[in-house]
Amino acid sequence: MAVYDLEPWPGYTKQSEDERITTLEHKIGEARRRGDLLYALSICSAVAACEALERGDGDRTGVERTAASLGHEIDSYGKEHLKDAGGWTPK
Repeated sequence: MAVYDLEPWPGYTKQSEDERITTLEHKIGEARRRGDLLYALSICSAVAACEALERGDGDRTGVERTAASLGHEIDSYGKEHLKDAGGWTPK
């Protein structure tokens, strides 16, 4: 297991893959309710990066795939519907 200077959230490294996915989905849901696109993208990026460090040259984990998928979905929505992704300003 990789050692991180910073975890995406406290206790990340102690969670199972299923717990990480559940927590990630919860955090993304909270960010959507708050309208915080940048936080949602940041947490997806942090999780995907940590999972990539942890796996090395192996196959992508379910957590990494979930984070990437959510991140691409959020990014696509932002590009399609918003002028200023950070402020959620409609086009």
